Amino acid sequence: GTTDQANGSAFDTNSTNTYLWNPMDIAFDSSNRIYVVDQLHHRIQRFNSDGSYLSTIGITDTRGSDNDSLDTPSGIDIDSNRIYIADLGNKRIKIYRTSGDFLGSITAANGVTFLSPVDVAAKDNKIYILDQARHCVYIFNDSLTHIGTLGEEDTPGTSYNHFNSPSKIQINDDDEIIVSDTSN
Repeated sequence: GTTDQANGSAFDTNSTNTYLWNPMDIAFDSSNRIYVVDQLHHRIQRFNSDGSYLSTIGITDTRGSDNDSLDTPSGIDIDSNRIYIADLGNKRIKIYRTSGDFLGSITAANGVTFLSPVDVAAKDNKIYILDQARHCVYIFNDSLTHIGTLGEEDTPGTSYNHFNSPSKIQINDDDEIIVSDTSN
């Protein structure tokens, strides 16, 4: 069987490295390598553009909170050779180089207490963190300093400046921020 396809090549579900359990998000780096959030295996799988397995971020089937581990990752984005991972179970954003080297995390120590960081987007030295339970998007600069918030924290709503359980975020080529607002 197959679980996903990349450029017409099916991933082999019989291999430990290519079997995906609840894939949640996908991103591509500047070399067209594919990064798949494999949520219930607690890892990110990296593949060549032809679908062949390259490497893993996280420890397969092991939840953890150290620098090498993830706990229920849910979102990913890549900008300037940095990988940003929404590490939902640990309520943080983890940052790696595309080589896999750990660079740091955005946590409560950076001025914001996340409840449910389900997705992340990065562009032009800014990091946008979507917190579904807090109904907002936090904005950080590349020094990991909180510089703004979209939506009203902890206040779901239907007006133009409110979100209600947002679930995904993207930034398009025109620098427009697009949020999938699940309950609106």
